[in-house]
Amino acid sequence: PDVAADLCGLPGAPATPATTPSSSCKENAAPPSRADAARERVHRERLAAAKDDAADARRRVSSLEREIAAAGESKAKAAASLKRAEASLKGIQGRLKETDAAFERHRADAARELETFAAELAKTR
Repeated sequence: PDVAADLCGLPGAPATPATTPSSSCKENAAPPSRADAARERVHRERLAAAKDDAADARRRVSSLEREIAAAGESKAKAAASLKRAEASLKGIQGRLKETDAAFERHRADAARELETFAAELAKTR
């Protein structure tokens, strides 16, 4: 019966009372030994731990993907902000040039007026 139980379900196994179609292999199989049960328990525990580790890794990957997406959005916002600041700076530089040119015109006008006043003053003396 032990040999028949070992061969149970294999093609070409001899037909014995223990392996007749009316009886199942599990009914005829020898009960698992304590060592087999311990190995199976350790295997189940390791499988459960591996599944937990895989789930943790998937959560970490998902978290990193969200962080990368957020960093990309931040980078895009920073780039847009930089472009606005550069445009603003160009505007300020343009107004500064205009102000400098206006100041030079006013200075030249004031210098001419001063010369004219000085000439008129010299005539009246």
